Amino acid sequence: MRKTLLFLSVLLAGTATAQDYWRPATGPFGGTIVHGIAATPEGFYAATVSGLFYSDDAGATWALENDGITASGIDSREVLRLADGSALLATYGGGVFKRWQGANGWQQMSTPDPWVQAITQAEDGTVYAGTIRGVLRSENSGSSWQIFSVDDRTLNIRDVAVDHNGVLYAATSEGVYKSPDRGVSWDWASGGMTTWDTDVLFVTSTGDVYAGTSPIRGGCTLFRTRNAGRIWTCVQPQTDPIRAGGMAEDEQGRLYFGGFRYVYRSDDEGSTWSPIAQTSTTVHGIAASGSTVIAGTYGRGVLRTGNRGTTWEASNTGLQSAIRDIAIGPNDGLFAATLGGVFLSRDQGSTWTLLDDLAESVKPAQSLAFDTDGRLLDGTLNGLFRYDLVEETWEALGPPGSPPVRDVLPGPNGELFVGYHEGVYHLRGQNWTSYPLIGPDQAARDVIAIGVDQAGTIFAGGTYDSFMRPGGQTGWVRLTSPATPYFEAQVFARSPDDRLYAGTRYFGVMRSSDGGQTWSPMTNGLSGSEDIRAIAFDPDGTMFMGSFGNGVYRLGRNGAWQPVTGGMENARRVTSLAFDASGNAYAGTYGSGIWVHDAGVTNTESPDVPVASVTLDVYPNPSSGVARARVELAHPGDVLVEVFDVMGRQVAMQREYLATGSHPGLGLPVDGLAAGLYAVRITTAEHSATRTLVLAD
Repeated sequence: MRKTLLFLSVLLAGTATAQDYWRPATGPFGGTIVHGIAATPEGFYAATVSGLFYSDDAGATWALENDGITASGIDSREVLRLADGSALLATYGGGVFKRWQGANGWQQMSTPDPWVQAITQAEDGTVYAGTIRGVLRSENSGSSWQIFSVDDRTLNIRDVAVDHNGVLYAATSEGVYKSPDRGVSWDWASGGMTTWDTDVLFVTSTGDVYAGTSPIRGGCTLFRTRNAGRIWTCVQPQTDPIRAGGMAEDEQGRLYFGGFRYVYRSDDEGSTWSPIAQTSTTVHGIAASGSTVIAGTYGRGVLRTGNRGTTWEASNTGLQSAIRDIAIGPNDGLFAATLGGVFLSRDQGSTWTLLDDLAESVKPAQSLAFDTDGRLLDGTLNGLFRYDLVEETWEALGPPGSPPVRDVLPGPNGELFVGYHEGVYHLRGQNWTSYPLIGPDQAARDVIAIGVDQAGTIFAGGTYDSFMRPGGQTGWVRLTSPATPYFEAQVFARSPDDRLYAGTRYFGVMRSSDGGQTWSPMTNGLSGSEDIRAIAFDPDGTMFMGSFGNGVYRLGRNGAWQPVTGGMENARRVTSLAFDASGNAYAGTYGSGIWVHDAGVTNTESPDVPVASVTLDVYPNPSSGVARARVELAHPGDVLVEVFDVMGRQVAMQREYLATGSHPGLGLPVDGLAAGLYAVRITTAEHSATRTLVLAD
């Protein structure tokens, strides 16, 4: 009856007030990794793993500032305000984005390497960026770039800095290198440093250059040079911060240094330091403006002081958490796994409580489930934990060595299964058993998704491909489909009618009706290659799936998928879905928080009318060097063309402006790519479509 009324409300829009399908929850906030903090005349920026945030009230509140950043898998690292008033954003996976002065959104620039980790501007206006392959240089405010290798090698550049004499410095795992000629030639410049593993570089107003390091077994973490890197002197605070996270300087020359658990301040040009803040995690970035200092952390959001460090407070309102998973617990409690731990809401996302102990080190949560006794299972980067909701206590469960747990699944008789970087662990009673998963290439598989059926068959979604281990057998069998010889399952789910589904990377949803022996794609209404992270069923058995980059879809009665995105059009990086017993829906996103659909709310989205604004076909496929795309757009605008390898890395990209209608011969940027399997994604301001492409020799 509820479905009938919902459908009629769409037809009778004149007699009912329609609402968006989704509304944003209020939080949880702060459960993310803040890589960099930047102070500008307008306010503060926080570059996080889940997006770029901006504050115009001295860090008291934050708002997402991702307009124009359409790539789904990027990780914001650092914002640079240029002398001409424009701004550059360094991202890990998307290269460099630029926003011109007076513009509202960001535009992606073409860079030789998209894996950018740091960015800076010299006094002569030259811009430099550090990437995993070398140093980028731009002489036109970031519009175009050249790449230079450091020491004639492909070194991972973690940070870059330029002193007042124009000497360029690069931080690497092998120490500090410097270039007197703007990146053309390099010299090793780490004399006097007892630790070479360098993460941070900083130049003060007086010309001193600082290098922050990460010693493996203790030692100095902060060095200073006053002679262009010829000799470095240890000037670290008395309390060993273990690793360096960031530095800043205020208008009065005070220096701020962040590391593991502490923020320090120096009032005498770095000669002595005083601890002014303590946290249970690592400080990654610091910025100062006036009396306000903002420190970005790993998993705890930002810390803020308005009096140069005398008092501090967590200031995360609006700073959305990176949601990795959500689960519905007893009494319809909503649990959210974030990079800062597990949050609980008992009022449909209006208020949240962090279940993790703030005094303990951060345990980034990856996967949630409940055991047969109603206790919360939390798969983290530090192993598997269990939380008793009555006693409000945590218990470490293992597995041996506490490896990162990518997925956790309760089995029969109190058994547990977890996916880890070499296969699957199985817990019976107090004993863990490992089922290593080795692929046909003899490489171990990082298992990110697990399924178990009533016959005891284990399903494992691994890097590149997926497998099943039939009950009572010891070997793994690779899953296959008529559409593809292998697929990477990122989630397994079982429907009320006992069918098995797999949400895959680049191949959409797969379905099996014979215990996993055969699989068939469900592509009606899809491009056939969406990046599926979540599958869930509402109380009526209707199937929903969440796509990382395309939002939420619902399977209609006609067998076609329909986007269900009303209200969350700009929050399409969906990582998780869940329904409570009342039929309320929850969607977790990476960077845009949690979204809620209230059961029974009138909305404008019909469950049986598929809507598409972009279609894509790739030809010839396979291709031997030249590949093109047939693209059809419902609306004109900028189009981002991206090519990804099987690791999910962006290996090529281009931007085009296309008019409404069909474009049968769009050239794809595949020149120079090695033979193999790739994914081609077309992204507009509203939607995206993806197809696989095979390049032959």
